[in-house]
Amino acid sequence: MSRPPSPPLVFATARLALGLAILLPLSFARPGPTTAADAPVFTLHIVARTRNVTDVVQAVDGTLWFIAEGRVCRFDGMGDPHCLTRELQPRRLLASPDGSVLVAAQQQTSLFSLMDLSGTKAVSLNPALKGVSIADLCWWNGIPWAATGSRLIPAFERDARTPAIELAGETIVAVAAHATGPLYIASQNALFRLGAPNATATRVSNADVDGHSITALAVDAKGAVW
Repeated sequence: MSRPPSPPLVFATARLALGLAILLPLSFARPGPTTAADAPVFTLHIVARTRNVTDVVQAVDGTLWFIAEGRVCRFDGMGDPHCLTRELQPRRLLASPDGSVLVAAQQQTSLFSLMDLSGTKAVSLNPALKGVSIADLCWWNGIPWAATGSRLIPAFERDARTPAIELAGETIVAVAAHATGPLYIASQNALFRLGAPNATATRVSNADVDGHSITALAVDAKGAVW
């Protein structure tokens, strides 16, 4: 049984029913179009008809994991997606290098690790994250980070001694990073780039982004930010 080739990026829509969409690469990441008129057009293929998708990631084995109608689902390219019956009230997903998928629960601050749909395993959470809401997750500099309020905090208890990253005066809504590149942080009204954990985040500008609300970020295999 063969699987479809793994794309460099996967995009979620409200109902996964798009046939055509325009996606803009941010020009600060690499040279590229900066206006909708010049942007390339990508054909988005419908792989599964699922309602109310709020987050989607691709695991290292190529399978897609997504949140749909409040449940965590897995799609391997064959047949219909399989969804977890346990009520986690998931908010965000993060694909891990070991092949598992981290789930940030919405009901209470907690992280779960999924290897398949047979069950979940609780992850030892950094005490600094207890009692707060996790807005987004990302792997960067070798460890997973959780965004909450104006801070990025190492997600695991084992990394609790790593200092948090503070974006003073901002509310972080999305984060993304290339495996060997900088970290990009989106607040409610700005976009920032961070080269190293102990560096200062710098605001980046793009004509199609400034003044608009960013709800999600992704970095493709070539390091371009979307």
